[in-house]
Amino acid sequence: MARNLNYAMPDTSLPDPVSGDLRGASTSCLYDDDCKEKGRLYTWTAAYYGCPAGWRLPSDEDWEVLINAMGGRGKAGFRLKAPLGWEMLNPGDDQKWLNECGFSALPTKTLSVPQNDSAYARWWWIDNEIKKDDLGNSRYDFFALQFDGYYSFYSFKVDGLSLYSAYSVRCIKD
Repeated sequence: MARNLNYAMPDTSLPDPVSGDLRGASTSCLYDDDCKEKGRLYTWTAAYYGCPAGWRLPSDEDWEVLINAMGGRGKAGFRLKAPLGWEMLNPGDDQKWLNECGFSALPTKTLSVPQNDSAYARWWWIDNEIKKDDLGNSRYDFFALQFDGYYSFYSFKVDGLSLYSAYSVRCIKD
């Protein structure tokens, strides 16, 4: 999981891995974000099919293993983020932990609601159980690193976002 995926798959429809319904699968680069450096953004269906052969989307459990190896939720955010590109780091922050394991999380915008400022957050899709909302629409999970606005970064999982949102992808070897 050392880099964000940057595979420009053609816009197409692919079968939803659970329902089998055809879903739009697309990838994109946003605004002035550099896809070479930050990777592309993927809808959930594109993310599911986007990892190369022998690789897959990380599960919630895979992210938890990484977070725990980096000292837990209170410390992992600093240890996973790249030292450049993030705003509002205080001069007194302990910089020695930045990018401790080479994960190099870089900030970028997403295609979703809510829209987070690019200098404060990084979100990735999770291969996880698909949920249904009250209207029967599929909802998916993602993992995030979020800057809390003053000193710390923290990590968390959010569930229930639309499959048409677009986030980054990290693949893990099977």
